Amino acid sequence: MSKEDKIITFPTPVADGGTMQFKKSPLHTLSNQTLCKLRDEIAEELKIRAEGLRREIDQLVGPIASSSTARHGGPSKGTKVAPRYRGPRGEMWSGRGKNPRWLTAAINEGKRPEDFLIDKRKKIDLTEARQ
Repeated sequence: MSKEDKIITFPTPVADGGTMQFKKSPLHTLSNQTLCKLRDEIAEELKIRAEGLRREIDQLVGPIASSSTARHGGPSKGTKVAPRYRGPRGEMWSGRGKNPRWLTAAINEGKRPEDFLIDKRKKIDLTEARQ
């Protein structure tokens, strides 16, 4: 089917009991303004239908299940945490996720992640503690 053969139908209200009568019109004969108006009407109709479906779903299973604004994941998802590690050039890393390249390179050189901790807690030497 070529572009010229595409035909779109437009519902037009008729006074005989609210039935819809369809008028066929070739899509390429419509003006840009008419096409934009048609697009807006279709978007509005889809929005109204989606809201109706959401209300039906809410009545059936509850408002939380169909909420499009419901957060997925845990309560702390997306929250920022303080950095725990500082790299040799001042890079920061929270300790979450994949190891950064600077830490991977340092580990390959024989260093330990604890060497880069920002809050280095002083390790009490057992020999000093006994004295």
